[in-house]
Amino acid sequence: MSLIQRFLQGATDDGGNSNRRSPDQARPADLTDELRELKQEIRLLREAIGSTDAPRRKSAPRGRGKARRSGDSGRSSLRRPRRQAPRTPPDDAPVGLLVDYLRGRDIVTYEGSDDLSRNEAFEHLARHLGQHFKDLGPFYEKMKRAVAAGRGTRIDLESMSSEERSGAVQFGTLLHRHGLLKDFYYHRSPKKELRVIPLRDGEIAQFLTGGWLEMYVAWLLGRQLKARFSPARFQLLSNVKGALSDGREFESDLMAFVDGKLFWVECKTGDWQDYSARFKGLVPIFGADRTSAALLLIRPPDSGTRSRATDMLDMRVISIDEVEGFITDFLDGLPGQKGKKPRRRVGKAEEEPALLDEEPLENVEPAKKVGQVDLGGKAEDSDTPPDGRRRRRRRTRRPVKAKEG
Repeated sequence: MSLIQRFLQGATDDGGNSNRRSPDQARPADLTDELRELKQEIRLLREAIGSTDAPRRKSAPRGRGKARRSGDSGRSSLRRPRRQAPRTPPDDAPVGLLVDYLRGRDIVTYEGSDDLSRNEAFEHLARHLGQHFKDLGPFYEKMKRAVAAGRGTRIDLESMSSEERSGAVQFGTLLHRHGLLKDFYYHRSPKKELRVIPLRDGEIAQFLTGGWLEMYVAWLLGRQLKARFSPARFQLLSNVKGALSDGREFESDLMAFVDGKLFWVECKTGDWQDYSARFKGLVPIFGADRTSAALLLIRPPDSGTRSRATDMLDMRVISIDEVEGFITDFLDGLPGQKGKKPRRRVGKAEEEPALLDEEPLENVEPAKKVGQVDLGGKAEDSDTPPDGRRRRRRRTRRPVKAKEG
């Protein structure tokens, strides 16, 4: 009979009297043995109660903290599937050609925006960064980490080329002048560096850490769509959210339905491995292919890795320099276009609005154009011609009045 049973039932003799000792009569050695047996009984009882969980915990490590973490991971892997999203879109859901096409493939669309240019400053800065990303890339990568962390940082300019230094100073000044950075300093000694202090603003942080890329691609695609097709033949939406036929939810950066065919681009500023599981298998569900679906990365991998990623995702992995050509190649294969097709590269003088630093600003200190800053510490005078010599002003002689005779 176990010790616990003796406590519950009692050990009685034939006459019904208890054989238990009083606490005063118990010896210390007997108490130690009984406590040890009690601990053993409690351990066995716990194991018996938790026997239903024993198969799942059998392979868990014995460490105190590790066993708890592995148990949590096991529960998360066996978690029930999330309740399927409702199949009825809300009242404010978008409508149009793209939404109808997705509905025909049993895909429900909940959200989607057809206007990314609500903030004019954001739109101009996104175009400036996209068109000059070759020179602005080193500065942007370090600034993005500072904005994401919400802390100031110092960016060394010594290792940059002259074009990269000039572009960094110009773009950083534009961000500061338009309220996207709290402070922006250019230090010339003891070494040349930039100090960036970001603002703690969610909308600005979202734009600087990746939203600008969606705006830039939407501008490139929208410009060609408006030039080639009538508005009744296409629909362009950004930040598309919805549910697939199996109940899974999805999000897309940029989608368009043009003349009966889907166009899909995901714009990311991180590594392609971070998004492989999310996009794998979605291309056939959306009815796209490698000519109409792409993953745009600002830091694309080498050619071999890019080819393997394209085969795995079934969508092309492209760089920011290739996105305009990818759009043009897709639209070239579609019928029903109007007028003359635009060239692949549009000159600055054609259809290109002036950059922010070329537009008059209100309540801004008079300063020289940032693109003409001498990084050696000397500023060029706006009245000084390119040859460096000052021109003397011509004196205009006043006409001499004839004396009256």
